[in-house]
Amino acid sequence: MHVFVGMAVLLFGLTLIGCASSVRPREDDETALIEMPELIEREDLIPVGAMSPDFELMDHTGQSFRLSTYRGRPVVVIFYPGDFQPGCTRQLCAMRNAWPEFKARGFSVVGVNPVSRQRHKRFADHHGFPFPLLSDPPQRVTAAFGCKGLGGFPIRTVYAIDASGRVALARRGMPSIGEILAAISTN
Repeated sequence: MHVFVGMAVLLFGLTLIGCASSVRPREDDETALIEMPELIEREDLIPVGAMSPDFELMDHTGQSFRLSTYRGRPVVVIFYPGDFQPGCTRQLCAMRNAWPEFKARGFSVVGVNPVSRQRHKRFADHHGFPFPLLSDPPQRVTAAFGCKGLGGFPIRTVYAIDASGRVALARRGMPSIGEILAAISTN
């Protein structure tokens, strides 16, 4: 009996290991990730002037967002702890309110956290966000940008990435709209 249980556990473990790298999410999976390049987890922020890691995630509408396709224009990436949280709502609403200025300068803006696309959709629809909210359930992208916090919540961080793909601003908290715009404008 013990041999049978041991073999079943071993077979189950090998199945999980073998499948882990080859499982492709179903198209209707609410947290489906798109296969991404190798991302290296870090604890510190990516330094200003360094190349940003590339990534690809699904947004709240079910569309893919790949950072490298935005080369040639600046992108603001906001890592935030949670949808419908007071600080997060205030931060993303400030970005929404400044959207005409970002758009006029050719900037793209995205928000990233680990919640489901459906929750992001409710949040975006409720507040009228004109930019995508990306779902990063395993927090691989969050960790690659040094934003993975304790307890499964991302550390509130804003990155401004210039048109060449280099980090122009890496700041914890809620930098002002002016600080974000100035960081990219001077690069």
